[in-house]
Order: sequence, then structure tokens, then C-alpha cells
Amino acid sequence: MKIVKLITIFAMIATLMVAVANGKALSPAVLASLAG
Repeated sequence: MKIVKLITIFAMIATLMVAVANGKALSPAVLASLAG
């Protein structure tokens, strides 16, 4: 189960990196998807 958690964390970090690369446009929907 540790691998699953690592993949989830990596996916969240990757999403944040893409958001920052796209002009730091963190929309509420993106934040909600990360939190939820």
C-alpha cells in the first residue's frame, strides 16, 4: 500500500507543477480535486 500512497503523492505534486507552469492558475476546482 506504500506504493499506492507514493503514486498518489506524485500525482498531486505533478498536478501542482503543471498548474504553476500554466501561469500559477490554481482554480478552486483544481484545489478541490486535490483535496478531495
